[in-house]
Amino acid sequence: MNFLQNPGLKALALLLAAGLWYGITLQRHAREGSWSLDVPVEVQMPADYILVRQAPDRIVLSGRGVMPPHNSLAYAVRLEHPREGAQTLQLSTGGLPPSRGAEYVGLAPSFVELMVDRRGRKEVPLEVPRSLSSRDLSIQLYPKKAVLSGPKKVLAQIRAVQVPPVTLLDQYPQISIAALAPPHPLVTIVSPSEVTVVIQKKAP
Repeated sequence: MNFLQNPGLKALALLLAAGLWYGITLQRHAREGSWSLDVPVEVQMPADYILVRQAPDRIVLSGRGVMPPHNSLAYAVRLEHPREGAQTLQLSTGGLPPSRGAEYVGLAPSFVELMVDRRGRKEVPLEVPRSLSSRDLSIQLYPKKAVLSGPKKVLAQIRAVQVPPVTLLDQYPQISIAALAPPHPLVTIVSPSEVTVVIQKKAP
């Protein structure tokens, strides 16, 4: 039997076609109506400066038309000649790269607050783990100092880097390798990445 001569099959085909058209139309309207998108704010500056604080680190972009794909946009703040201290920068939709079929309407918030400092280096001594403080033990660290990099104001407050605890094995001399951890979230350890801890019993 010819397909077009079967009323049931013909009705079913028309129903499926209508459902497909309706689904595509709903998707198109959903994508081409008003929308809002969470967008990260990325701050770029010369290597001899460092970002100490940023608020907010994400903004909400509202728009019309075709919504850009998720994670496809980022607001880039370029500080070619940064200055030290706190500053507030105004943001506009013109600072975002265009997206085909999308019209940007507004940002919330429309500003970002930054705290910027110069990047510096500092050499500080390594300190013996407090857990090994004992009159019966002699502790030697190799090397004895660490080089740090970070905001100058933060580095000024750091006097030493604490070596993490090591487990005593009750056999001497004991040689342990301990990985160093930065003393502050904005500070990195340039060198060394680890320290050798030599533990010996003091002569009676």
